[in-house]
Amino acid sequence: MPRLPLALFLVLFVGCTEADTSSSADSGDLAGTWVLEEQQRSSAIPSGVEQTLTFGSDGRFVNEQTSEGMGARMEGTYRVAADTLYLTVTSMQIDGETITTEGAPAEATAAVWGFEEDRLVLRTASGGPDASQDIYRRVP
Repeated sequence: MPRLPLALFLVLFVGCTEADTSSSADSGDLAGTWVLEEQQRSSAIPSGVEQTLTFGSDGRFVNEQTSEGMGARMEGTYRVAADTLYLTVTSMQIDGETITTEGAPAEATAAVWGFEEDRLVLRTASGGPDASQDIYRRVP
Protein backbone atom coordinates (compact mmCIF):
# COMPACT_ATOMS: atom_id res chain seq x y z
CA MET A 1 0.00 0.00 0.00
CA PRO A 2 2.05 2.99 -1.24
CA ARG A 3 0.08 5.59 0.72
CA LEU A 4 1.08 4.20 4.08
CA PRO A 5 4.41 6.01 4.59
CA LEU A 6 2.90 9.46 3.93
CA ALA A 7 -0.27 8.75 5.88
CA LEU A 8 1.76 7.40 8.78
CA PHE A 9 3.99 10.45 8.71
CA LEU A 10 0.97 12.77 8.86
CA VAL A 11 -0.29 10.98 11.95
CA LEU A 12 3.13 11.02 13.58
CA PHE A 13 3.74 14.68 12.79
CA VAL A 14 0.47 15.74 14.40
CA GLY A 15 0.84 13.50 17.43
CA CYS A 16 4.46 13.98 18.46
CA THR A 17 5.42 14.53 22.08
CA GLU A 18 7.50 17.06 23.96
CA ALA A 19 11.27 16.87 24.45
CA ASP A 20 13.75 18.82 26.52
CA THR A 21 15.85 21.40 24.72
CA SER A 22 18.29 24.05 25.82
CA SER A 23 17.60 26.20 22.77
CA SER A 24 15.34 29.19 22.99
CA ALA A 25 14.02 31.08 20.02
CA ASP A 26 11.80 33.98 19.08
CA SER A 27 8.65 32.74 17.31
CA GLY A 28 9.03 35.59 14.81
CA ASP A 29 12.17 33.86 13.55
CA LEU A 30 10.09 30.80 12.70
CA ALA A 31 8.16 32.56 9.91
CA GLY A 32 9.37 31.47 6.48
CA THR A 33 9.89 28.31 4.44
CA TRP A 34 12.04 25.45 5.71
CA VAL A 35 13.22 22.31 3.88
CA LEU A 36 14.09 19.08 5.67
CA GLU A 37 17.84 18.71 5.47
CA GLU A 38 18.76 16.01 7.95
CA GLN A 39 17.09 13.39 10.10
CA GLN A 40 18.82 12.30 13.28
CA ARG A 41 18.11 9.24 15.35
CA SER A 42 14.69 7.61 14.96
CA SER A 43 12.89 10.38 13.11
CA ALA A 44 9.10 10.27 12.79
CA ILE A 45 9.56 11.18 9.12
CA PRO A 46 9.99 8.08 6.93
CA SER A 47 13.22 7.84 4.96
CA GLY A 48 13.01 9.28 1.46
CA VAL A 49 10.31 11.83 2.23
CA GLU A 50 11.03 15.34 1.01
CA GLN A 51 9.37 17.86 3.28
CA THR A 52 8.79 21.60 3.22
CA LEU A 53 7.32 23.50 6.18
CA THR A 54 6.07 27.05 5.73
CA PHE A 55 5.18 29.14 8.78
CA GLY A 56 3.41 32.42 8.12
CA SER A 57 3.73 35.47 10.34
CA ASP A 58 -0.09 35.27 10.59
CA GLY A 59 0.07 32.01 12.61
CA ARG A 60 -0.74 29.69 9.69
CA PHE A 61 1.39 26.78 8.48
CA VAL A 62 1.62 24.50 5.44
CA ASN A 63 3.38 21.15 5.58
CA GLU A 64 4.07 19.50 2.19
CA GLN A 65 5.71 16.14 1.63
CA THR A 66 6.57 14.07 -1.43
CA SER A 67 7.74 10.48 -1.60
CA GLU A 68 7.96 8.07 -4.52
CA GLY A 69 5.94 10.42 -6.73
CA MET A 70 3.14 10.86 -4.21
CA GLY A 71 2.28 14.05 -2.36
CA ALA A 72 0.65 15.10 0.89
CA ARG A 73 -0.28 18.50 2.26
CA MET A 74 -1.48 19.70 5.66
CA GLU A 75 -2.62 23.21 6.45
CA GLY A 76 -3.56 24.78 9.73
CA THR A 77 -2.56 27.18 12.44
CA TYR A 78 0.34 27.18 14.86
CA ARG A 79 1.32 28.88 18.06
CA VAL A 80 4.48 28.91 20.11
CA ALA A 81 4.67 28.78 23.89
CA ALA A 82 8.28 29.02 25.08
CA ASP A 83 10.09 26.26 23.19
CA THR A 84 7.01 24.18 22.31
CA LEU A 85 5.32 24.37 18.93
CA TYR A 86 1.57 23.61 18.86
CA LEU A 87 -0.28 22.80 15.62
CA THR A 88 -3.95 22.73 14.73
CA VAL A 89 -4.55 20.96 11.42
CA THR A 90 -7.51 22.37 9.50
CA SER A 91 -7.12 20.48 6.20
CA MET A 92 -5.19 17.49 4.92
CA GLN A 93 -4.75 16.00 1.44
CA ILE A 94 -2.94 12.92 0.15
CA ASP A 95 -2.46 12.82 -3.63
CA GLY A 96 -5.15 15.47 -4.00
CA GLU A 97 -7.71 13.49 -2.00
CA THR A 98 -9.03 15.34 1.03
CA ILE A 99 -8.64 13.42 4.27
CA THR A 100 -11.03 14.32 7.06
CA THR A 101 -9.56 15.87 10.18
CA GLU A 102 -12.84 15.37 12.02
CA GLY A 103 -12.25 13.73 15.38
CA ALA A 104 -8.57 14.70 15.41
CA PRO A 105 -7.28 16.56 18.44
CA ALA A 106 -8.06 20.26 18.23
CA GLU A 107 -4.42 21.05 18.99
CA ALA A 108 -1.38 18.81 19.15
CA THR A 109 2.11 19.34 20.49
CA ALA A 110 4.27 18.95 17.40
CA ALA A 111 7.72 19.44 18.80
CA VAL A 112 10.10 21.27 20.99
CA TRP A 113 11.91 23.59 18.66
CA GLY A 114 14.86 25.90 18.52
CA PHE A 115 17.70 27.04 16.31
CA GLU A 116 21.22 25.71 15.90
CA GLU A 117 23.18 28.26 13.93
CA ASP A 118 20.91 28.99 10.93
CA ARG A 119 18.96 25.71 11.10
CA LEU A 120 15.52 25.00 12.56
CA VAL A 121 15.60 21.97 14.84
CA LEU A 122 12.44 20.05 15.76
CA ARG A 123 12.77 17.45 18.49
CA THR A 124 9.87 15.08 18.08
CA ALA A 125 10.28 12.50 20.82
CA SER A 126 10.76 12.44 24.56
CA GLY A 127 14.22 13.47 25.69
CA GLY A 128 17.04 11.04 26.24
CA PRO A 129 19.40 9.19 23.94
CA ASP A 130 16.62 7.99 21.60
CA ALA A 131 15.09 11.44 21.04
CA SER A 132 14.46 12.02 17.36
CA GLN A 133 15.45 15.27 15.76
CA ASP A 134 14.80 16.78 12.34
CA ILE A 135 16.88 19.65 11.00
CA TYR A 136 15.58 22.13 8.43
CA ARG A 137 17.29 24.86 6.43
CA ARG A 138 15.55 28.09 5.50
CA VAL A 139 14.92 28.64 1.80
CA PRO A 140 14.69 32.13 0.31
